Amino acid sequence: MSRMPITAADSATSPPPAQAIDSALLRLAGILLVGAVVVQLDATIVSVALNRLGRAFHTTSVIGALVNTGTTAATEPAGLRL
Repeated sequence: MSRMPITAADSATSPPPAQAIDSALLRLAGILLVGAVVVQLDATIVSVALNRLGRAFHTTSVIGALVNTGTTAATEPAGLRL
């Protein structure tokens, strides 16, 4: 199989060479991802414990749901929702 010569038209339509992603950007992305996972894990733990917390503090499920919503809203970074 013979190779076709590269022409000016081919090089004009070819994508630019890939550039490495800055390590600081990767570190920031990793920190944001871990933070989002921790917030979701916290919300899950509170949701699982809501029944027991309601009995311990003699509250209704509505109050428990409000507490869960409040703690999730307070710990979740603005705009970072999974």
